[in-house]
Amino acid sequence: MFENDPFADLYIEKVMSKLVVICIDDEPAILESLKAELRRVLGDDCSIETVEGGAETIELLAELQRGECEVALVLADYVLPDIKEAELLEQIHMRSPYTLKITLTGQTDRVALGNAIRPAKLYHHIAQPWNSEDLKFTVVEAIRNYLQDRKLESQNAKLKETNQALEETVKHLRQLEVELQQSEAKLNVQLQTAYDSEATLKQITEKVRDSLDENQILQGAVEALAQALKVGCCNAALFDLGQQTSTIRYEAATSIPPSQGRVSQMADFPEIYDQLLQGLYFQFCSLLPHPLRGQVSMLVCPISDDKGVLGDLWLVNQVGEGFDEREINLVQHVATQCAIALRQALLFQKSQAQVAELERLSNLKDDFLSTVSHELRSPLSNIKMAIQMLELTLEKESYSSTNENFDLPIAKSTFNLLTSNNRARYLQILKDECQREISLVNDLLDLARLDAGTESLNPITIELKPWLVRISQPYYERSIAQQQQLEILVIEENLVLTTDISYLERIVGELLNNACKYTPAEGLITVEGTEDGRGRVIRVTNSGVEISSNERDRIFDKFYRVPKNDPWKHGGTGLGLALVKRLTERIDATIEVESANNQTIFTVRFA
Repeated sequence: MFENDPFADLYIEKVMSKLVVICIDDEPAILESLKAELRRVLGDDCSIETVEGGAETIELLAELQRGECEVALVLADYVLPDIKEAELLEQIHMRSPYTLKITLTGQTDRVALGNAIRPAKLYHHIAQPWNSEDLKFTVVEAIRNYLQDRKLESQNAKLKETNQALEETVKHLRQLEVELQQSEAKLNVQLQTAYDSEATLKQITEKVRDSLDENQILQGAVEALAQALKVGCCNAALFDLGQQTSTIRYEAATSIPPSQGRVSQMADFPEIYDQLLQGLYFQFCSLLPHPLRGQVSMLVCPISDDKGVLGDLWLVNQVGEGFDEREINLVQHVATQCAIALRQALLFQKSQAQVAELERLSNLKDDFLSTVSHELRSPLSNIKMAIQMLELTLEKESYSSTNENFDLPIAKSTFNLLTSNNRARYLQILKDECQREISLVNDLLDLARLDAGTESLNPITIELKPWLVRISQPYYERSIAQQQQLEILVIEENLVLTTDISYLERIVGELLNNACKYTPAEGLITVEGTEDGRGRVIRVTNSGVEISSNERDRIFDKFYRVPKNDPWKHGGTGLGLALVKRLTERIDATIEVESANNQTIFTVRFA
């Protein structure tokens, strides 16, 4: 029926959604006739419902709406017995505003009909009895208008949705543009910050790596960090792991009271130093105000490398001003560079110390060779002189035997006596100087063996008192000859000692020899064996002489002699106390020297 209708496709689509036409009249015959007429016009594409009253119409409309049916058209008798003339149309319009309404009128007042058009949105009216063609045209046109309105409404809704979507898209794009600008600004700030951090790190790295001085390294680092991060205080502490202490060595403070030189015991702050010794950084705030600093925020970073922790860096700010990731990274990098520089400085110091030690050893070697040469040459010179004097004596004897002037008995007797005395004196010089040469060579060989440590020990147990009496016996005669007094003191009768006796005899003998050599007449020499709270000791004490503190530091050096301190002019090799020092070390003992109150005490202490 709608083949030539331009809205036929839309109509068919809506028919699939079940369009409904409601016919309203209080006369059943008219309803049947109207329904039959509409069936011929619309066919089966529209559902045609008939009702006889206003209340029934409202119920049907509600039911159709619940069933999601579209009521496209209502044809209603304008005058119904159960409702006022225009009230039904108004109620239909209120419940279904898109439904078109057509009235079937007889001799209705045109003024009343006009009044109904406005509130009820009346589409058209058809006079009764109706003309079939007029009814057909009006109904078809009404359905077409309904579908057109619905289509336009759908298109408008879609356009509205599209417009809203576009507005949302534009809004979103604008928001993205704002966010992009903010991100760009933030990125620029981050890039500038990163550039500044990199420049600061480069500056600090160049400063600390260009120096091998510990002071310049750490002071330069803390000053640069304090300036770059605008903190109230930055300081660097160095650890003494042996003493378990941390000392603030270098500091740059502006708004925070300084703490340079303060020493902290690690054991007093385990919550801090346990983490630092593990190579961990951390930041925290003080809960209670510090007497000087008040409440502050702190960042602590260890100065460490793969060999251990050398110290730490502290950055202090007012409370609430924490440290962000960039600042923490910068401090960590600076701490790493400081650790590298400090290790280089320590290696440089060690190398300098090694160079100084090598120079010292070289000087000692030169001094040793010079001294050995002198000590070996002195006896040889005396021996040579004695030989020359013996040759002169022999020449004189030969001359006297051939010269007639020596035939006189008195002259000959006097000459023989003189030459005999000279020969004896020269022979004694030869004997003494040969013995001195032998002693010097033996002492040098003994020192070499002790330094090499090639000889094994042979410890035995001795009773100390009788042993000291025996070993001191040779020195009694010497002390008597020099008008000295020698005493042996052993308080405990059965005091025993286990050690290498040959080494101990040499030690006590050298100490007694020194005591006899340097003790003046009427002086006292004592040899004491005892035990105190630290172990067994042997003390050799001589009176009448003191050794200054400067000399005490050198008396165990090879060839060193205390100047002008040999009243008996016995001389010596200068190796005696050096041997004593090496011998005591070899038997795991120690030797100590005290000199005060006009006496000197050498103490050999056994573990």
